[in-house]
Order: sequence, then structure tokens, then C-alpha cells
Amino acid sequence: ALSIFVGTRNGGYVVSSTGDADGLAPQPLLALLHRTIYAMLYVPAWRQLLVSTRGRVLVMSYRTNPISAAVVGDTEPSSVRHEWVGANLDHHVLGFSLSEDPTSASDGSEGASLCVWLVQKESLHRLTQEGQLWRKGFQQGAVVNNLTSVVVTGSGRFVWATSSSGGVMRYDVVRDRWNLFISERYMPSEAP
Repeated sequence: ALSIFVGTRNGGYVVSSTGDADGLAPQPLLALLHRTIYAMLYVPAWRQLLVSTRGRVLVMSYRTNPISAAVVGDTEPSSVRHEWVGANLDHHVLGFSLSEDPTSASDGSEGASLCVWLVQKESLHRLTQEGQLWRKGFQQGAVVNNLTSVVVTGSGRFVWATSSSGGVMRYDVVRDRWNLFISERYMPSEAP
């Protein structure tokens, strides 16, 4: 069977192709029942599903790859951990982007040189397989807020973020530098 993860206002689901004439068989993920899902990303090399809900980011780990589970229904995680919004994260995550980590000294194991970028209203975060978070936001020199999406290019070197006001900025991971391309720059002297 081949499966995909789907997030809705009423929970998270695994939709599996059963291979028969009936087509698809959606199954609820019990850990996500009755939760609003803002974003989801499955990282095959880590066998982890990242899920943004109100108040937390869930990291659901699997023993086997649920995307190609041999048995439909074998899609519940072996463990679930979470990062609370209000601790390291200040707002629910609006999107995820998987990329190579150009700063990683990889040990050669599968997935070790990968990272996931999380976008929130006022910051970006880089997440490693070990669960380490690095914040790159207003307090670290980001030039606009109200971020809405994230895209990674250049083998993970450049992280692009857009804002609700139409702004576009780029973070250079290697040089640890922000560039503003379109938008008004926020100036602390203009704060209410």
C-alpha cells in the first residue's frame, strides 16, 4: 500500500491506496483526532511526521515507514514527543520545509545531514534529527514579521520567507545573514 498524510480542521489522517477497485481508505491518526492541523511534513530518512497544531508541534516517530506500510492500518506512531508553543516556539508553525543542512558535519548516517525549517509568524527555526532548534527571527536580525511561508534553495544554503504584507527576505545559512528583497523594513523606533 502507498499512503499520504492529510491534515484538516478535524484531525490528521493517513490516506492509503489499497490496490483494489474501491481506491483510497482514509484512516484517522489517533494522536491527532479533533485537532486543527496547520502544517504537516513527513521526513522519510528520520521516519518522523512533524505536525503543527494549536499550542504545540508534534514529532511522531515510526519504527517502519508508514508511507509504504505493508499492512493498511499499521500507521500509528511508536512514540510522540512535542514542543510547546510558548517555550521555544512563540506561535503555531505555519509551514515546514525539508533541506540539506550546509552547516552539518554529517557522520554519514541516513538523514544526519538533513534539517527541517519551520516558519512562524515572527521567526524561522531550524530543526535537526536530534530535536535541536535554532531560532532565526526578529531578535536575530530578521527584517520583517508576519511570515507566512518558507522555501529552501541552494542545497540548503538559502532560506526564503514571505510575509503577509508581500515581503520577501532571504536568510543565508552559511554567512548567518538576512537580505530583504521586497517590503518595508521594521524599525524598532516605529513600534507602537
